Amino acid sequence: AGRTVDIAELRRRLQRSLPSYMVPGAYVGLEAMPLNANGKLDHRALPAPGHETQSELRVVTPRTVAERRIAVVWRDVLGLDVVDVHEDFFVRGGDSIRAVALIGGLRRAALDLSVRDVFQHRTVAALADIASSRATLSGAPVSVRPFELISASDREALPEGVVDAYPLSQVQVGMLVEMLADESRRYYHNVNVYQVHDDAPFDPEAFTRSVTEVVRRNDVLRTTVRLTGFTVPIQLVHAHADTPVGRRDIRDLDADEQRQAIKRYVADERAHPFDLDEPMLRVFAHIKADHEWSCAFTQTHAVMDGWSNQLLLMDLVAVYRSIRDGRRPESAEPPAVRYADFIAAELAAVESAETAAHWRELVEDHAKLELPRGWHGDLAQPPEVVRTGASYGDLEVGLRALARAAHASPKGVMVAAFLKVMSQLTHEPKFHAGVVTHTRPEALGAERLYGNFLNTLPFAADRTARTWTELVRQVADRETEAWPHRHYPMPAIPHATDERLVDVLFSYLDFHELDPDVADDGGGFNDAPNEFALRITSIGGRLSMSTNTHVLSQDNAERIAAMFRAVLTSMAADPNADARATFLPEGERERLLAAEGDHVPVPEPRRVHELLEAMAADRPDAVALDTGSARFTYAELNARANRVARRLRARGTGAGSLVGVCLRPGPELVLAVLGVLKAGAAYLPLDPGRPPALLEKVLADSAVPQVLAGPDQAPLLADRFTGDLLVTDPAVDGGPDTDLGLPGQTDDTACVLYSPAATGEPQGTVLSHASVLGLLRTADDRCGFAGTDVWALDGSTAPDVSLLQLWGALLHGGTLVVVPDEVTADPEQFLAFLEERRVTVLSRTPSEFQPCVAAVTGTDRRPVPSALRTVILAGEHMDAQALRPWAAHIGLTRPTVVALYGAPGTIGCTTARALNGPGLGPDDSGTVGHPAPGRRIRVLDEHGALVPAGAAGELHVVGTALADGFLNRPARTAEQFVPDPFGPAGSRAYRSGELVRQRADGSLEFLGHRDGHLMVRGHWIAPA
Repeated sequence: AGRTVDIAELRRRLQRSLPSYMVPGAYVGLEAMPLNANGKLDHRALPAPGHETQSELRVVTPRTVAERRIAVVWRDVLGLDVVDVHEDFFVRGGDSIRAVALIGGLRRAALDLSVRDVFQHRTVAALADIASSRATLSGAPVSVRPFELISASDREALPEGVVDAYPLSQVQVGMLVEMLADESRRYYHNVNVYQVHDDAPFDPEAFTRSVTEVVRRNDVLRTTVRLTGFTVPIQLVHAHADTPVGRRDIRDLDADEQRQAIKRYVADERAHPFDLDEPMLRVFAHIKADHEWSCAFTQTHAVMDGWSNQLLLMDLVAVYRSIRDGRRPESAEPPAVRYADFIAAELAAVESAETAAHWRELVEDHAKLELPRGWHGDLAQPPEVVRTGASYGDLEVGLRALARAAHASPKGVMVAAFLKVMSQLTHEPKFHAGVVTHTRPEALGAERLYGNFLNTLPFAADRTARTWTELVRQVADRETEAWPHRHYPMPAIPHATDERLVDVLFSYLDFHELDPDVADDGGGFNDAPNEFALRITSIGGRLSMSTNTHVLSQDNAERIAAMFRAVLTSMAADPNADARATFLPEGERERLLAAEGDHVPVPEPRRVHELLEAMAADRPDAVALDTGSARFTYAELNARANRVARRLRARGTGAGSLVGVCLRPGPELVLAVLGVLKAGAAYLPLDPGRPPALLEKVLADSAVPQVLAGPDQAPLLADRFTGDLLVTDPAVDGGPDTDLGLPGQTDDTACVLYSPAATGEPQGTVLSHASVLGLLRTADDRCGFAGTDVWALDGSTAPDVSLLQLWGALLHGGTLVVVPDEVTADPEQFLAFLEERRVTVLSRTPSEFQPCVAAVTGTDRRPVPSALRTVILAGEHMDAQALRPWAAHIGLTRPTVVALYGAPGTIGCTTARALNGPGLGPDDSGTVGHPAPGRRIRVLDEHGALVPAGAAGELHVVGTALADGFLNRPARTAEQFVPDPFGPAGSRAYRSGELVRQRADGSLEFLGHRDGHLMVRGHWIAPA
């Protein structure tokens, strides 16, 4: 404080210790740092660096021979009056094409520098330092000689009048093939219309002569192509070419009629592609007023890129005006570099093992960007063109400030915005998308060369950047890394599938060759289609998007445009804002956070066993359990369970205890679990049918101190369990049989259900009474259980299904019939059993139900049990494809089919779906239904931010009756049961690890597990 800082000296010191991109671009002196009410830095109160701040920096003029040599070229390329050796090339208006011009001039001055050097060392001083450490270049750059790139046999087969020939680039071949493959779309057959502002009436003769002169000067405009007939696809440069030139006077039409006339001309030109044996350029003028005319170029994109088109226009107008005014056109010395040099660079790149490895590794390490499934329009209708966009001209000051802060170019900012928006559309942590780059040779005059120097290449993206500055800097670094490999053609990059490597591309255009006082690119007449599914172009403060309805609907395309606007607004407002946040269209965040079940149920105040006790009091003589050989009423079942509870209490079992139950489905199993609950404890099912090794793991992991087992199961535990083993024996279960009436709450633990985790190791999910009742409430909401229902208890190994079978019957007054093991294993016997016992409700996993589907729809056509009214499929994702034969054969109205879906932490009731229509439509595959009652859905990215509606993300579930966690696994519990960032304080969300997307109707579509695991019969199966 109170001291004056020499800013120039400060900057010099920083430049000695920091890389150039970290040196601040401006310096502002403050009396004190502004703080907010919390005592933290108030970013909004910081003054913006202004012109006066920049002017305080003393201009450092070139001091050494190397700096002076560089500054001369630097000044000419950027059009500066004064060069400061510490100013950033890109901040002063440089870009990659101007960098090519800079390097061409520097190499002519014998300085051994490259465009990559300009990316990395952005000032005159920094470039002079590295140039001084390198040897001086000697001799002029050597250009490819005519015919050097083709074989002797191809040279002998050339027609007369050809002055050069060289192979087509792979990008050119791809464009021509696409153009010829679909006559209805004519990809890469382009029409570009420019509005010329003249100072004299239009002169038709001068116009024709000027076209002839410009064609004479430029090889590319005299080039034809041959895809066949030579050893490689080839392009032929002719000594002369007759370019079609036309004109039409439309001064007698009003403005709207003139516009329609030009639109009809463009459509007609698009309908008439070139013969590849002729030069691919047609030129036409529409005379609109005495001093206004439009100039249209029809050509194939394989021959000319956008920069070249604007060069052509400016050259054409300059020559035209000279001829019109009776002056000799200025002679144009052709650059030493030729289009053939670009072809040579591609051929060298294809032979480079290093370059091939660069792109191969990028594609292997990054997933292809896929647009969200289901964002398309009506696939039953022919595709229609979809166009939209977003303006950002009002944000350019802030965006350029961001570019300065990141020491990057404006293109880097826009590529960063593109990658950010695309990252919101994919769940992939690392992905690649197409970015158009130019491949002009690093040689003097290359920026004035005509031709197609474009290459679309995969650009790597991830989600690691925390701020916009960091993201833009990351983009700039990756662009620098890729620059030496930019000549490698995208068609040559190997990838795993036959699909296109890139479906979505971004192109940043800054055609500063076009003088707005001479002509402009306005009018919206240009038509330049290509085969990419989604094309996004940034030019002149506007983003333009082009696609079709088979890729994106108009509404979804406009949503993406709105995301671009939101991202760019944040970028312009604060370079240090959170780049990991989600930027959504207006109102979408609120709609996403409102996604929940259709109603919130009233919590049940009683525990599971208390509900059964109430049922026994209300319906004492109703049959609760039927084994075929014996029946148990609700009163009998309740009384006997009370005796089991007292026996357990006598052994010290009580609140907080965990008791294993190792019994086959039957009366003893039902009595055991009821007795455990009545004793105030929680039960742990130990299926004796599981592999002994798995049973041993569950015993060890749970550390259960006490196990109830039947006489047949006790030997299985003898060598595996060292705790208190109680063997069930009806003969010793005498004593009082009244309810114990022990106090407790619904959030007391009711059971621990084990299933193999995604890691392959078993994990126990801790469920409260409220959790169990939440599952039953969801099923009852869709099925309407009644006391007349008959349920099958078949020993399903899926935890969700076992809960439904057991408590779905007993807590609603129904009858539970026990299915013998040998019947369960045979689908025909099983269906017969359901018919014989008049079963009305069947609950199974989809894979367990599949044999029944096959038996009913197969060649023998077994009848559907006549009393069966509802099938509940739970425990795993239901594949609608597998259920279609059932739906086609008997429909879905009797019995109805209800699918419950949920990961372990949601007790199988994240969503519920009643399939009660006549069949399954094509969009039903993957759908798992709407949020269950009381459930609220969040679909989030890896940083916990909302993803756009319809995009893939990880399922987080909020609501009542979630599981309490995982037994003896506090770290895993903390990892998956996390605070809900969007809910009130103290609310929890279950992070499922499952990938889903939310459809427009609010339903969820299951996409798989984030780690590639599958759940089959309630168990996680790891990928091979």
